Amino acid sequence: MEFDVLKKILNGLLEKTDKNLIGWSKTSSSNEYKTRLGKSSLTVDSWFNTDNGKHYADLVIYNSDGDPIDRIAFNEGDDWYPKIANLHELIERRTRKVDETYNDIFDALS
Repeated sequence: MEFDVLKKILNGLLEKTDKNLIGWSKTSSSNEYKTRLGKSSLTVDSWFNTDNGKHYADLVIYNSDGDPIDRIAFNEGDDWYPKIANLHELIERRTRKVDETYNDIFDALS
């Protein structure tokens, strides 16, 4: 797939996830999250490679049959790594209900 298309998808995922318009769920992998958009699905994952000491993140796109059709991965030295790492962190905060938990605590302390 053309990188421009993947950048557009990544930007859209960031925008919609930030507005809490996309629901994500955790997969069986330790840092991987999945969502369905239309008939397609996507996963976002991050990991640390102990062999080279670098952090990685990827976005995988699946067709309606659940087959992976494209994947883009970045390591912390790539220009687009901060963007996909930001998406992963945002997804993690949403699925773990971090903001809601803090707000609940603040409400209880008020």
